[in-house]
Amino acid sequence: MFLDYGGFIMEFSEKDYVRQKYKRIILSSDKYIKWLCDFSVKHNNFTDDEWGFNAEEIPRVDRENVRYLGLLFSCIKDFADSNYIESITDDELIFYRVFYDGNCLEIGFKKGNGTYYFCNKLQCGDNLDFIDFNDILLGKKKSNTHTFDDTLWAFSEVIKNLKLKGVPSELIYDTVRSVLDSMNNEHDNGFTYKK
Repeated sequence: MFLDYGGFIMEFSEKDYVRQKYKRIILSSDKYIKWLCDFSVKHNNFTDDEWGFNAEEIPRVDRENVRYLGLLFSCIKDFADSNYIESITDDELIFYRVFYDGNCLEIGFKKGNGTYYFCNKLQCGDNLDFIDFNDILLGKKKSNTHTFDDTLWAFSEVIKNLKLKGVPSELIYDTVRSVLDSMNNEHDNGFTYKK
């Protein structure tokens, strides 16, 4: 499929186009997140493939909405990436904690063999950091993202200069990785709320 954006022709696969369409639908209102909060009251922890073989256990509309959990995760990840909010990782799990209308959820995926998306309902009093889903719906940007953009650009220029001077890529990578590994991941990212 080709799309014309002001003279720029872009090729999208049908699947990518549909995926972007449904992401826009998820973010166009709070309907999906409200459904997820209500559904998670009855099903505290679930995956997007949980009812694949026992489809009759939940209503068809719930089954269809559960299938969109991966798209919701993608929407949250897009917001987090654009606001420099780091995901939470635990072994093979990658997730974000989201707060909406008094509900606290972990939404993420398990990577590796048998990849699936999941949602876990949490107690809001756990003193954990959460992204406020209202900020995602509003498309808010942290006020200091331009500073991060500028700093990352300057950092990339330093890396280019090191490469031009003959420093091996692996040494640059190992040095950056070592610094990142030694840092504590606990930080205030401007969009999280202690509940």
